[in-house]
Amino acid sequence: GFGAYQLGFFAPEIFDAVVSVAGYGRGTLEALSANSACGGPQPESGNVFRAFLAEEVKSLAAVPAIFVVHARNDAVSSFRDASEIVRAVREHGGRAELVMVPDEAADSDPKRGRRRSKLGHHYFNFALLHDTSEDVTWASLRRALIEAPCRLELEEEQLEQPEKPIAPCNSKPPYKARPQSVKQEQLQQPQQQPE
Repeated sequence: GFGAYQLGFFAPEIFDAVVSVAGYGRGTLEALSANSACGGPQPESGNVFRAFLAEEVKSLAAVPAIFVVHARNDAVSSFRDASEIVRAVREHGGRAELVMVPDEAADSDPKRGRRRSKLGHHYFNFALLHDTSEDVTWASLRRALIEAPCRLELEEEQLEQPEKPIAPCNSKPPYKARPQSVKQEQLQQPQQQPE
């Protein structure tokens, strides 16, 4: 979750999609509570979270498809924060979808080792690996990637005709590979300036 957001905002140009399952950002809007593990001291933690939305989520919005999979009753990472991340991505012009995990699936991952309390935070398998994941995540993700503009083609189109509307990407893959004639050594050598 958090790692997916971090990678997405750190290098949005290399990802076609970010899928965050039970994720969180820096800080939180939630206050400390005996019933939840996701709260923080307010207003400090809320200020950190708002800075995360303004600075890091702005960069994350450049990723063509962002899926935030979250359970409303998650007591470890805040559903409210997840909703705010989706809102902020959209506000910054990005495409984000909030996928709500049903309460009955929020603790559906297999238990390992010691007994685990019900925190509503164990739905990774439900969202990504179990038979349910096709309907929960993968079908929507495929649709979003097909509908998203091809980023390299989009850049070329914008340079040539900035007023042209964005067309969906129907090519496979949704990026242009480096020409085979370019050797790795050529990429690492600095270009010499003519005198």
